Amino acid sequence: MVKKWFFFLLIIINVCLYLVTIGCFITLSEYMAFNLGLMGVSLALTTGLLLQKREYLKKYYQSPQFRYLSGAMTSLVLVIGILAILNYLVFKNPIQWDLSERKTNSLTDQSQKVMSQIKKPLTFHIFTRQKEKRAIQALLDLYRFVHSDMKMTWHDPEMEPGAVAEYKITKVPSLVIESEGRKVLVEDISELEITNGLIKITRKELPKVYFLSGHGNSTFIDKHDQGLSYLYSIIKEQHYDVETIAFPTIKKIPTEVKAVILWGPKDALFDGELKVLADYLDRGGQLILALPPQFGKDVFGNLRAFLQKRGIQLSNSLVIDHSNFVNGSKGTVPIASYYNNDHALTKGFTGTVFFPLASMVSATKGSDFKILISTNDGPQSYAKMNLAEYLAGKKDFTEGVDVEGPIGVAGVLENEENKSKILIFGNDSFVHNIYQKFGRNYTLFLNGLSHMVDEGKLASFNLPALKSNPIFINPTQLGVIFYFSVLIAPFFLFSTGAFFYWRGRQA
Repeated sequence: MVKKWFFFLLIIINVCLYLVTIGCFITLSEYMAFNLGLMGVSLALTTGLLLQKREYLKKYYQSPQFRYLSGAMTSLVLVIGILAILNYLVFKNPIQWDLSERKTNSLTDQSQKVMSQIKKPLTFHIFTRQKEKRAIQALLDLYRFVHSDMKMTWHDPEMEPGAVAEYKITKVPSLVIESEGRKVLVEDISELEITNGLIKITRKELPKVYFLSGHGNSTFIDKHDQGLSYLYSIIKEQHYDVETIAFPTIKKIPTEVKAVILWGPKDALFDGELKVLADYLDRGGQLILALPPQFGKDVFGNLRAFLQKRGIQLSNSLVIDHSNFVNGSKGTVPIASYYNNDHALTKGFTGTVFFPLASMVSATKGSDFKILISTNDGPQSYAKMNLAEYLAGKKDFTEGVDVEGPIGVAGVLENEENKSKILIFGNDSFVHNIYQKFGRNYTLFLNGLSHMVDEGKLASFNLPALKSNPIFINPTQLGVIFYFSVLIAPFFLFSTGAFFYWRGRQA
């Protein structure tokens, strides 16, 4: 027979288990297996306690007190059931009032308009660590207030490597928006980027992109190490209509083509092809170009002259950076050291991106061309301008000939008058199949493509800049708040009620 004091201790433990279970369901909803297991333990302990007192309970079942208690419990269950139904209806049809003066606790007008036009169910797959979850969930809840048919699935990147690989996650935190089989990756979890992701996934027509072939360049169907088949698969996943076109056969690029990609040609371009490009750009077209150094005969004189007329200097040179490079490359595979945070394409971009054998890109005098990515500043970073000299073994910096760092390896020219853009890289191989494990290389390209086709991006939001005086709560303080509000306070109230109930029975 279990001693009376021990039995009472088990009751207290059982009550605490139920309180902990409720708290876990509220705060750790993504760990459903753990929560259900904890609930099972609580119910098993309750069953054991009831069996231990089955003789007493048998008599109690026939008493007037039990009839009174069962009636009260039935009423309580009905009340809880009604509240649960109301809670579900409120959850599915949320309403929010933002009483702040500048509407800082709600989505901007633009985001609300985008969400209100979406009639399809949405699923957000969020890859984040536990410490970052609260802030992300607070932001996503603002979207759910506008579009109730929205599901959030949380993934721990360390516990779910399979999901990380499936959704091609290269940065944490990130999220994937999914709707009717279509997926869009959002790496910068902010209102602007999430709303732009929603624009992508719900657009009716896919932006058409031409990939120009026919000059010995790598192709989207090439699955070898130097091919671009992996890049093609990623572009398709981001919902672009990509078509490979033989460049020499084109007489005119249609207006509906949002961007043209000329990637690493090996053979000389015809003057007629450059005229086609010029006509397309004059009509507001977007060109993405990559051209590595030419160690043999440089056959791209007309292309370099074409770019120079528009304000871009693409020299036949080799960028060397002895301060930040891939091991074993002796500086010829520089790692990006600086990203232009003043430009939307690279603002906030982080991570390692490298360029195996890159040419220098720069602006001509008076040009609006902007360097997006460059090497380190200083004498250890330079552009070797005489490639014949380099091949002959003279690889050090030559005063008066070579250009000292920082050296641009990528840049963009945006024409404000006709809205045309030229995005240029001094290397084409950084997105070859052989580097598919280096996700940031591909993310950089996708950022560039997204910026070029524009995709209805929001230029700005209607919230003014405000000075912020945030209150930071550390994990210890959060723990105190949780245990006091979810465990200690309810247990104290329960114990007080039980004590007064017992005193009333004794009176």
